[in-house]
Amino acid sequence: MKSFSIFRLYNVNEIVEITGLKENKITFLLRKGTLKGRKIGKIWYSRGLQIRKMMLQNKKLTELKNKYERR
Repeated sequence: MKSFSIFRLYNVNEIVEITGLKENKITFLLRKGTLKGRKIGKIWYSRGLQIRKMMLQNKKLTELKNKYERR
């Protein structure tokens, strides 16, 4: 995972580098609102803070899923 600033705006390609998710998944999350962002022209952007929140939430969900699968 690449380091990033919570204050900067990132486009989809940069979010892909940060998170390791595929471009179509990032675009889907932005359209759905799971990852808060804004479309300017044809390009989606999101703040580093929103990316961090999504990643932390995803980590918590993954941990919960693993916890219940072990039972």
